[in-house]
Amino acid sequence: MSLTLLKLDIRSVFRRIRKVARALAPFLAVLSILLILAGVFVQCFDSTYAREAVKLTSRNGKIRADIVLYYTFLFCSFFFHELSHGLAATYFGLIPRKLCFGLYLGYLPMVYLRIGGTYTLPEWQRIVVWFAGVWWNFTFGSICALLLRIHSFPPGTAHVIFVAIVANYWLGIVNLYPFMPTDGYFITATLAKGVNFRSNAWREIGRWLKGEPSKFSTTMILFLTITISTSIWVFYKCVHSIRSFSDIRLWLTAIPILFIVVRSTWQMFHTRQSSPTPREA
Repeated sequence: MSLTLLKLDIRSVFRRIRKVARALAPFLAVLSILLILAGVFVQCFDSTYAREAVKLTSRNGKIRADIVLYYTFLFCSFFFHELSHGLAATYFGLIPRKLCFGLYLGYLPMVYLRIGGTYTLPEWQRIVVWFAGVWWNFTFGSICALLLRIHSFPPGTAHVIFVAIVANYWLGIVNLYPFMPTDGYFITATLAKGVNFRSNAWREIGRWLKGEPSKFSTTMILFLTITISTSIWVFYKCVHSIRSFSDIRLWLTAIPILFIVVRSTWQMFHTRQSSPTPREA
């Protein structure tokens, strides 16, 4: 359900920083805990800076500039989110292989690492690797919140920092959602002592669509129901914000999804037609 646009081999990079990562990891873990706690405290009990930033946005009305700024920070947050996965994996002896850039469902930008051997790690180490990206987002969002709290920035700079806070907290929270291909999914599957819930569920749908015998479990049905409902809701919200057929967001959303659906359907039925019969096999 995704398009891969670019793959970069990054094994040499992580081999070079392996020793540094192992040496600094305990110190960075403790420091980040303190920063997250302090940032959450500021968010919950002293959000004056946030209200001022929102007022600044409403006064200036720079909606387009805010959108560009938000997605720029979101992309950078994705990038460092994935590097954090890589650093955690390196600490446990794994070397990330590729850094990939793509589009989930054809229109949602994503950056992800290919880390071989993750399932050879003990469960708690796997959870640490998968949670490392979310940990980075919460840490960076908290750093920005603390900066706004302790220092008086010019209005423009303060607004940029506020957008960084929103982008990172939002990315961290969304990544804990277990019904999409997110870190939360892998963490939940590990805690539930299971694997491949997502791929097995979609495989059974493919068999059902091709008229082949399929075996749907209660877990699969629950997973598919919530996943499909979430996808439809996100797609609806994207399209609902579009006001005319000339809006480029419509075509950036609809065309890639149409391509994904056509490609997946063709692959599904082409595989069915080209697969050998038992006698031919």
